[in-house]
Amino acid sequence: MHMVHQLKVEMMRMMSHRRLFIWLIILLVPSLIQYNMVKEGYVYFRPVEFYQELLSGFIPLLFPLFMIVIYADNIVSERKHDFILYTRTRIWLPSYIWSKIIVNALMSFVLSFLLVFLPFLFVFYIEPHLSFVTYSPVGTNTLSATTFDQLLSYGTFIYGVTYASWVAVNGVVYATLTMLLVLAIRNPLLSLALPFLWYHISNFVFAILKIEIYSPLFTIFPFGIEQQELWTILIPYSILCLFIGITALYLYKKPYEWMN
Repeated sequence: MHMVHQLKVEMMRMMSHRRLFIWLIILLVPSLIQYNMVKEGYVYFRPVEFYQELLSGFIPLLFPLFMIVIYADNIVSERKHDFILYTRTRIWLPSYIWSKIIVNALMSFVLSFLLVFLPFLFVFYIEPHLSFVTYSPVGTNTLSATTFDQLLSYGTFIYGVTYASWVAVNGVVYATLTMLLVLAIRNPLLSLALPFLWYHISNFVFAILKIEIYSPLFTIFPFGIEQQELWTILIPYSILCLFIGITALYLYKKPYEWMN
Protein backbone atom coordinates (compact mmCIF):
# COMPACT_ATOMS: atom_id res chain seq x y z
CA MET A 1 0.00 0.00 0.00
CA HIS A 2 2.86 2.34 0.78
CA MET A 3 4.31 1.86 -2.70
CA VAL A 4 0.92 2.53 -4.31
CA HIS A 5 0.61 5.74 -2.31
CA GLN A 6 4.11 6.84 -3.33
CA LEU A 7 3.32 6.15 -6.99
CA LYS A 8 0.23 8.36 -6.73
CA VAL A 9 2.28 11.10 -5.08
CA GLU A 10 4.94 10.90 -7.77
CA MET A 11 2.35 10.92 -10.55
CA MET A 12 0.71 14.05 -9.13
CA ARG A 13 4.12 15.68 -8.76
CA MET A 14 4.84 14.95 -12.40
CA MET A 15 1.60 16.49 -13.66
CA SER A 16 2.63 20.12 -13.31
CA HIS A 17 1.38 22.72 -15.78
CA ARG A 18 4.92 23.38 -16.98
CA ARG A 19 5.63 19.72 -17.62
CA LEU A 20 2.29 19.14 -19.37
CA PHE A 21 3.07 22.10 -21.63
CA ILE A 22 6.48 20.61 -22.48
CA TRP A 23 4.89 17.26 -23.32
CA LEU A 24 2.33 18.95 -25.55
CA ILE A 25 5.12 20.72 -27.45
CA ILE A 26 6.98 17.41 -27.89
CA LEU A 27 3.88 15.67 -29.24
CA LEU A 28 2.72 18.36 -31.65
CA VAL A 29 5.43 20.78 -32.76
CA PRO A 30 7.95 18.40 -34.45
CA SER A 31 5.19 16.64 -36.41
CA LEU A 32 3.59 19.92 -37.49
CA ILE A 33 6.91 21.34 -38.68
CA GLN A 34 7.78 18.15 -40.57
CA TYR A 35 4.28 17.98 -42.07
CA ASN A 36 4.62 21.45 -43.60
CA MET A 37 8.02 20.47 -45.00
CA VAL A 38 7.01 17.19 -46.69
CA LYS A 39 3.35 17.53 -47.70
CA GLU A 40 4.40 19.04 -51.04
CA GLY A 41 7.37 18.51 -53.34
CA TYR A 42 7.53 14.74 -52.80
CA VAL A 43 6.04 11.86 -54.78
CA TYR A 44 4.03 9.45 -52.64
CA PHE A 45 2.41 6.25 -53.86
CA ARG A 46 0.98 5.06 -50.52
CA PRO A 47 0.01 6.64 -47.18
CA VAL A 48 2.70 4.58 -45.44
CA GLU A 49 5.37 6.44 -47.44
CA PHE A 50 3.98 9.79 -46.33
CA TYR A 51 3.84 8.53 -42.74
CA GLN A 52 7.45 7.42 -42.83
CA GLU A 53 8.54 10.74 -44.32
CA LEU A 54 6.65 12.47 -41.53
CA LEU A 55 8.80 10.58 -39.02
CA SER A 56 12.10 11.20 -40.80
CA GLY A 57 12.88 14.70 -39.58
CA PHE A 58 12.99 16.18 -36.11
CA ILE A 59 11.52 13.23 -34.22
CA PRO A 60 14.34 10.69 -34.86
CA LEU A 61 16.97 13.41 -34.46
CA LEU A 62 15.72 14.55 -31.05
CA PHE A 63 14.16 11.34 -29.78
CA PRO A 64 16.61 10.71 -26.87
CA LEU A 65 16.34 14.37 -25.84
CA PHE A 66 12.55 14.09 -25.66
CA MET A 67 12.91 11.10 -23.33
CA ILE A 68 15.38 12.99 -21.13
CA VAL A 69 13.09 15.95 -20.47
CA ILE A 70 10.06 13.83 -19.58
CA TYR A 71 11.05 13.57 -15.91
CA ALA A 72 14.79 12.93 -15.44
CA ASP A 73 15.44 16.64 -14.88
CA ASN A 74 13.33 16.42 -11.71
CA ILE A 75 15.73 14.05 -10.01
CA VAL A 76 18.67 16.21 -11.15
CA SER A 77 17.17 19.07 -9.16
CA GLU A 78 16.61 16.83 -6.14
CA ARG A 79 20.21 15.62 -6.19
CA LYS A 80 21.50 19.16 -6.55
CA HIS A 81 19.66 20.25 -3.41
CA ASP A 82 20.41 17.00 -1.50
CA PHE A 83 16.70 16.26 -1.37
CA ILE A 84 17.28 12.50 -1.58
CA LEU A 85 19.57 12.66 1.45
CA TYR A 86 16.86 14.33 3.55
CA THR A 87 14.17 12.05 2.18
CA ARG A 88 15.79 9.02 3.81
CA THR A 89 14.59 10.20 7.22
CA ARG A 90 10.94 10.37 6.09
CA ILE A 91 10.41 7.54 3.63
CA TRP A 92 11.91 4.17 2.72
CA LEU A 93 14.38 5.19 0.04
CA PRO A 94 13.98 2.17 -2.32
CA SER A 95 10.25 2.87 -2.44
CA TYR A 96 10.94 6.51 -3.25
CA ILE A 97 13.44 5.74 -6.03
CA TRP A 98 11.38 2.92 -7.53
CA SER A 99 8.30 5.13 -7.67
CA LYS A 100 10.25 7.67 -9.71
CA ILE A 101 11.64 5.02 -12.07
CA ILE A 102 8.21 3.43 -12.60
CA VAL A 103 6.39 6.72 -13.19
CA ASN A 104 9.16 7.89 -15.50
CA ALA A 105 8.97 4.63 -17.48
CA LEU A 106 5.18 4.77 -17.67
CA MET A 107 5.07 8.34 -18.96
CA SER A 108 7.94 7.80 -21.39
CA PHE A 109 6.04 4.82 -22.84
CA VAL A 110 2.82 6.81 -23.23
CA LEU A 111 4.47 9.89 -24.72
CA SER A 112 6.79 8.07 -27.13
CA PHE A 113 3.87 5.88 -28.23
CA LEU A 114 1.71 8.94 -28.94
CA LEU A 115 4.67 10.66 -30.61
CA VAL A 116 4.45 8.26 -33.56
CA PHE A 117 0.87 6.98 -33.20
CA LEU A 118 -0.83 10.37 -33.49
CA PRO A 119 0.82 11.01 -36.90
CA PHE A 120 -0.21 7.46 -37.88
CA LEU A 121 -3.86 8.19 -37.05
CA PHE A 122 -3.69 11.45 -38.98
CA VAL A 123 -2.09 9.99 -42.11
CA PHE A 124 -4.20 6.85 -42.38
CA TYR A 125 -7.56 7.88 -40.95
CA ILE A 126 -7.93 11.69 -41.06
CA GLU A 127 -5.88 13.02 -43.99
CA PRO A 128 -7.65 10.85 -46.63
CA HIS A 129 -10.83 12.79 -45.86
CA LEU A 130 -9.00 16.13 -46.19
CA SER A 131 -6.93 15.25 -49.30
CA PHE A 132 -4.04 17.56 -48.46
CA VAL A 133 -1.60 15.02 -49.91
CA THR A 134 -1.78 13.78 -53.51
CA TYR A 135 -0.82 10.16 -54.14
CA SER A 136 0.53 9.13 -57.53
CA PRO A 137 -0.63 5.91 -59.18
CA VAL A 138 1.83 3.08 -58.68
CA GLY A 139 1.91 1.98 -62.32
CA THR A 140 5.18 0.25 -63.13
CA ASN A 141 7.08 1.94 -60.29
CA THR A 142 8.81 -0.32 -57.81
CA LEU A 143 7.63 0.35 -54.27
CA SER A 144 10.36 0.67 -51.67
CA ALA A 145 10.09 -1.35 -48.47
CA THR A 146 11.51 -0.56 -45.06
CA THR A 147 11.70 -2.53 -41.83
CA PHE A 148 8.25 -3.00 -40.24
CA ASP A 149 6.55 -2.79 -43.66
CA GLN A 150 6.18 -6.56 -43.46
CA LEU A 151 3.61 -5.95 -40.72
CA LEU A 152 1.29 -4.25 -43.22
CA SER A 153 0.23 -7.70 -44.39
CA TYR A 154 -1.53 -8.09 -41.01
CA GLY A 155 -3.46 -4.86 -41.46
CA THR A 156 -2.75 -1.14 -41.28
CA PHE A 157 -3.84 -0.75 -37.67
CA ILE A 158 -1.68 -3.67 -36.51
CA TYR A 159 1.26 -2.03 -38.27
CA GLY A 160 0.63 1.31 -36.55
CA VAL A 161 0.12 -0.11 -33.05
CA THR A 162 3.08 -2.50 -33.27
CA TYR A 163 5.49 0.10 -34.58
CA ALA A 164 4.35 2.72 -32.05
CA SER A 165 4.79 0.15 -29.27
CA TRP A 166 8.34 -0.57 -30.44
CA VAL A 167 9.20 3.14 -30.35
CA ALA A 168 7.57 3.37 -26.90
CA VAL A 169 9.65 0.47 -25.55
CA ASN A 170 12.80 2.25 -26.72
CA GLY A 171 11.54 5.44 -25.12
CA VAL A 172 11.31 3.59 -21.80
CA VAL A 173 14.87 2.31 -22.20
CA TYR A 174 16.33 5.78 -22.87
CA ALA A 175 14.29 7.42 -20.10
CA THR A 176 15.19 4.72 -17.56
CA LEU A 177 18.89 4.74 -18.45
CA THR A 178 18.98 8.52 -18.11
CA MET A 179 17.37 8.43 -14.66
CA LEU A 180 19.76 5.74 -13.43
CA LEU A 181 22.76 7.68 -14.76
CA VAL A 182 21.55 10.79 -12.94
CA LEU A 183 21.67 8.77 -9.72
CA ALA A 184 25.02 7.16 -10.52
CA ILE A 185 26.92 10.23 -11.79
CA ARG A 186 27.29 13.43 -9.81
CA ASN A 187 27.79 15.58 -12.91
CA PRO A 188 24.21 16.26 -14.10
CA LEU A 189 25.25 17.49 -17.54
CA LEU A 190 27.24 14.33 -18.22
CA SER A 191 24.52 12.01 -16.95
CA LEU A 192 21.87 13.67 -19.11
CA ALA A 193 24.12 13.86 -22.18
CA LEU A 194 25.41 10.27 -22.25
CA PRO A 195 22.27 8.60 -23.72
CA PHE A 196 21.98 11.36 -26.33
CA LEU A 197 25.68 11.07 -27.22
CA TRP A 198 25.43 7.27 -27.47
CA TYR A 199 22.49 7.60 -29.84
CA HIS A 200 24.26 9.93 -32.27
CA ILE A 201 27.90 8.88 -31.96
CA SER A 202 27.06 5.19 -32.38
CA ASN A 203 25.07 6.05 -35.51
CA PHE A 204 28.17 7.72 -36.92
CA VAL A 205 30.49 4.87 -35.91
CA PHE A 206 28.15 2.17 -37.22
CA ALA A 207 27.90 4.02 -40.53
CA ILE A 208 31.71 4.12 -40.84
CA LEU A 209 31.84 0.38 -40.09
CA LYS A 210 29.08 -0.15 -42.69
CA ILE A 211 26.80 -1.82 -40.14
CA GLU A 212 24.31 1.03 -39.95
CA ILE A 213 21.47 -1.50 -39.95
CA TYR A 214 22.30 -2.00 -36.25
CA SER A 215 22.50 1.69 -35.36
CA PRO A 216 20.06 3.06 -32.75
CA LEU A 217 18.52 5.52 -35.19
CA PHE A 218 17.79 3.02 -37.97
CA THR A 219 16.50 0.36 -35.60
CA ILE A 220 13.92 2.76 -34.11
CA PHE A 221 13.21 4.87 -37.21
CA PRO A 222 14.24 2.53 -40.06
CA PHE A 223 13.01 4.68 -42.91
CA GLY A 224 16.36 5.64 -44.42
CA ILE A 225 17.56 2.12 -45.23
CA GLU A 226 16.15 -0.86 -47.08
CA GLN A 227 14.03 -3.45 -45.32
CA GLN A 228 15.85 -5.63 -42.78
CA GLU A 229 14.91 -8.70 -40.77
CA LEU A 230 13.02 -7.72 -37.62
CA TRP A 231 15.61 -9.33 -35.33
CA THR A 232 18.15 -6.64 -36.30
CA ILE A 233 16.25 -4.02 -34.32
CA LEU A 234 17.09 -5.85 -31.09
CA ILE A 235 20.86 -5.29 -31.26
CA PRO A 236 21.20 -1.70 -29.92
CA TYR A 237 18.15 -2.25 -27.71
CA SER A 238 19.91 -5.19 -26.04
CA ILE A 239 23.08 -3.13 -25.57
CA LEU A 240 21.12 -0.40 -23.80
CA CYS A 241 19.36 -2.96 -21.61
CA LEU A 242 22.81 -4.25 -20.65
CA PHE A 243 23.88 -0.70 -19.74
CA ILE A 244 20.75 -0.35 -17.60
CA GLY A 245 21.53 -3.62 -15.83
CA ILE A 246 25.14 -2.60 -15.13
CA THR A 247 24.11 0.83 -13.83
CA ALA A 248 21.34 -0.63 -11.65
CA LEU A 249 23.79 -3.18 -10.22
CA TYR A 250 26.25 -0.40 -9.40
CA LEU A 251 23.55 1.59 -7.60
CA TYR A 252 22.55 -1.53 -5.66
CA LYS A 253 26.12 -2.44 -4.69
CA LYS A 254 27.26 1.13 -3.87
CA PRO A 255 24.21 2.75 -2.23
CA TYR A 256 26.11 5.15 0.01
CA GLU A 257 28.11 6.58 -2.89
CA TRP A 258 25.04 7.96 -4.66
CA MET A 259 22.69 8.54 -1.73
CA ASN A 260 24.98 11.15 -0.21
